[in-house]
Amino acid sequence: MTNAGKVIADYILNNYSQSEKIVFVCGSGN
Repeated sequence: MTNAGKVIADYILNNYSQSEKIVFVCGSGN
């Protein structure tokens, strides 16, 4: 993962609820 990707992932983990994280991870193909 790129540094920018890690920053984005950390932001998502810190700011979104569990269900939103699942949708994002599944939708992004990761």
